[in-house]
Amino acid sequence: MSGIFEWIKDELGAFFQWCWEKILNAFAYLLELIPVPDFANNLGSLVSQVPESVWFFAQVSELKYGATVISLAIAGRFIIRRLPVVG
Repeated sequence: MSGIFEWIKDELGAFFQWCWEKILNAFAYLLELIPVPDFANNLGSLVSQVPESVWFFAQVSELKYGATVISLAIAGRFIIRRLPVVG
């Protein structure tokens, strides 16, 4: 009798794992649908046009750190999508 309960427990665990995998795949698919903005292609020319007063506030607000965190998040998303379980 305990074998039946063990089997049911295993099957429920597999079902919930399958559901979780489908949810993560859907979330990853939705993230991939977000397009890259057009201004990202011309970012180098936009940076050269920034006045000195803006550079001061960018340094005070740690814009360099924020850009690093965003870049690492995008790279992390790319790596996670390559995992067989997620995507």
